[in-house]
Amino acid sequence: MAMSLTAVFKVKDQGTATLRKLSQTMEKINRTSRTTSDSMSRAQSSVSKFSSSASSASNHTGGFATRVSSLRVGANGLSASLRGMQSSLVGIAGAYLGAQGAAKAFSATIGAAANFEQSEVAVKAIFNDDKASSKYLEMVQKKAIDSPLLNSTDMLASSKSLVAMTKDVGELGKAWSIVERLMVLDPTQGTDGAAFALKEMWQGDALSMVERFGLDKKKLNEIKKMDIPKQISEINKMLDGMGITQKTVTSIGGNTMTTFGYVRVSTVEQNEARQLATMKVLSVERKNVFVDKASGKDTNRPQYQELRSTIQNGDLIYMDDLDRLGRSYDDVIDEWKYITRKVGADIVITSNAELFDSRRFKSMGDIGKLLEDQFLSMLAYVAEQERKKNKRRQREGIEIAKAKGKFKGRKTKLVEGGEEEVRRNAIIKDYQDGVSIADIRTTYKVGTGTIYRMLEREGIKR
Repeated sequence: MAMSLTAVFKVKDQGTATLRKLSQTMEKINRTSRTTSDSMSRAQSSVSKFSSSASSASNHTGGFATRVSSLRVGANGLSASLRGMQSSLVGIAGAYLGAQGAAKAFSATIGAAANFEQSEVAVKAIFNDDKASSKYLEMVQKKAIDSPLLNSTDMLASSKSLVAMTKDVGELGKAWSIVERLMVLDPTQGTDGAAFALKEMWQGDALSMVERFGLDKKKLNEIKKMDIPKQISEINKMLDGMGITQKTVTSIGGNTMTTFGYVRVSTVEQNEARQLATMKVLSVERKNVFVDKASGKDTNRPQYQELRSTIQNGDLIYMDDLDRLGRSYDDVIDEWKYITRKVGADIVITSNAELFDSRRFKSMGDIGKLLEDQFLSMLAYVAEQERKKNKRRQREGIEIAKAKGKFKGRKTKLVEGGEEEVRRNAIIKDYQDGVSIADIRTTYKVGTGTIYRMLEREGIKR
């Protein structure tokens, strides 16, 4: 029996402002897509393929169909329901995974999002104070981004029991530091186990602290009689005495973080000053800024490859736009995943840091990884289609000009009588003999860019 299911769910991690920004970005994508006939054609084809796969999956499972309808941000967060091209955000997973995978993906995304929203609503209700709850949620988000062990989804799920005991945001921040350190003692207990043990302590029961984490029973029996601020102070002292300090937690995240910048312009004539100024504002040391003057047609760029081999787990890379990674859909996706997942470094795209900061996605756990994949794929795809459209229009314009006899092709800049190769060799020889670029320009009537490109092709350093 076929079943039509309409799902409307909410996903929110850093508050409505961030998600509203995300929605606005998606709207820009839509506008770009509507002006790109090639993009729309391909998108429609993808949707058709997905529909076919979903139909096949339905036959295998007794008819499971999912329809999600529009994308909007309301006052309470991100309501997602995607039609047409945007269905790739959640539903396209079914085309990849088949019938069983589609069911799992549905549960993992919509179920996780619903649980996240429910936890947040519950926390706000317990606080009963919009200002205090907002401050707490901001603290959770920052803690999740900075921590190598915590993520905001698990923190919110465990927040209800802690917030019910104290609504002091300062005390709750210290409590989460204790939870984090307890997880160092026994990672198998997870966020939930550590938060539960701490809540029991606040209620006057030390059993979980003793049995789950092996802390000293005698000391805990004294501490449990104290009020919450005193308990926090004494448990911190106990953990410090065991060598489980905040420094221990930080070391789990890998090596000391180094901040890098990557700057790319397509040709030697283009000026990288604007991008370098951005890196300076971000306090990236000049020695850690890698600059390429090369096309993004592939990743075979000397400075990028050097950056790639330099970064380590925990490092951070700033770049001003997503296409600095590359100009092809596959390159952007592959490089982002290599850096953030295989190496374990992070990327921040400064032109859209609210959306493209890999630390934010990581802080959301599994659902963050799914959202990262889908938004990254969609933006990279649309950008690539826009470039293809522009190239197609350029070719069409050239063909029309040729048909009218108005297109002569690019004039040779190295020849004014005589063979091009002779001119080129003469210019290279003059440069190697110490003749200035200005004199070469005058003598051979060529531009600076042409000279630099020629030297670059010959492997001559400037």
